[in-house]
Amino acid sequence: MKSVICDLKLSGWVGVVSSALVLSACSGAASSEPGEANAAVSAVSEGADVLAAWEIRGDSPEYVLPATSSADGITPTELTRASAFARTAAYQDTFAAHDWPTENLDLNKYFEFGVEGSTVTLDHLEFSISSTNARGGSADWQIRSSVDDFGAAIAEGSVDELALPGIAVTPSLARLGAIEGAVTLRIYIFNVASDEFPSVGIRGSDGTAGSSLLLVGSTAD
Repeated sequence: MKSVICDLKLSGWVGVVSSALVLSACSGAASSEPGEANAAVSAVSEGADVLAAWEIRGDSPEYVLPATSSADGITPTELTRASAFARTAAYQDTFAAHDWPTENLDLNKYFEFGVEGSTVTLDHLEFSISSTNARGGSADWQIRSSVDDFGAAIAEGSVDELALPGIAVTPSLARLGAIEGAVTLRIYIFNVASDEFPSVGIRGSDGTAGSSLLLVGSTAD
């Protein structure tokens, strides 16, 4: 499996982590023009820990998954799908939808989750983007937050292989800084390209059955 740490930066690529396959997972993921939101590679901030985890499994036909763990002082929300998606049966070990846009981003189609604490500093997310089967393809993704009412991407990129178990991504959330109270995050997937249009969604941090979507960061002492 390809695994990368993709960060929203303002001035291109920085650092290398994780694997020699990083270029195939992140190259072309976003523009490298200064001032544009682009996926670059960075190190994880020191002192970060898992604030909340959502185990991705296929037993929720309503697409509502409660967090399976959280740090002290953190109250996580459920992982849900936007109502704009067509209703489908749940997929095994993939939180998915079959009607993501094949072209431009649709702000009405997203996966949503969040946390609440006295003061939290978000570092990054860990999850995999995958189809629900062996069908290949590619897709673009973005992360947005309630800090600016989901107005701009705080991280974005692309994956060039959707077939199971997909590609792991670790978008940085560091630019959000310290947040008091609640924060909601949304994952958007779009520009899905495939010879046989697959259902696409997220799996856990390593793409395997039973792994979890992880929100990593720190809390105020």
